Amino acid sequence: MASPPPPSFHLYLAPMVRASTIPLRLLALSLGATATYSEEIIDRSIGHTERVVNDTLGTIDFVKRKQASKKQKKAGVNPDVVVFRTHRDTERNKLIFQLGTADPVNAAAAAKHLSRDVDGIDVNMGCPKKFSVTGGMGSALLKDPARAASIITAIKAATTLPGESKLSWGDRPARSAL
Repeated sequence: MASPPPPSFHLYLAPMVRASTIPLRLLALSLGATATYSEEIIDRSIGHTERVVNDTLGTIDFVKRKQASKKQKKAGVNPDVVVFRTHRDTERNKLIFQLGTADPVNAAAAAKHLSRDVDGIDVNMGCPKKFSVTGGMGSALLKDPARAASIITAIKAATTLPGESKLSWGDRPARSAL
C-alpha cells in the first residue's frame, strides 16, 4: 500500500481513553497524521513505572512491576503491566503525552520521567468525567486556576518539553471542545 500524500494541513490523532495506544497511534502516523496524543494516563500511574528498553519490539516501555501471586508463579505468568509504550523510531517528534493530574509535584515527576521519550505534555483540563473531576483533575482544574497554573509551572520547571492543555467548555461532555 502506498503512503498517502502529505496533507496540506496538520492532522492529529486526539487523545482517546482506551484507544490512543501504540497500535492506533502508529496506524494514524502511517496514514498521514502529523502528530498523535497518548490516551490520558494519570501522573501517579506513570510515575510509579520503570522505563524499560524493549529490544524485541523496538519500543520504550513504562512498566509497573507487580508481585506475582502463587497461581501466577506456578503458571509462569509475568504480572507486570505496561502502562505506556512508545516506538521512538516512528513516533519521534510526533508524540504528545496526555497527563491526568491534580498535583504539581506528581505532574512534574511524571513529566521528568517521560522527558526522553515523548515530545510534549498535554495536561488534561477538559475531561468532565466523574473519575477525573472527583480527583481534582480534568475540567475540575478550570475551577481552580491557581492549582492549574502551579501544575503548568511545575512541569515547565521539571522539563524542557513543550506543553499544552485540553480545555472543556462546561461540565457536560456534549459541551466540551478541544
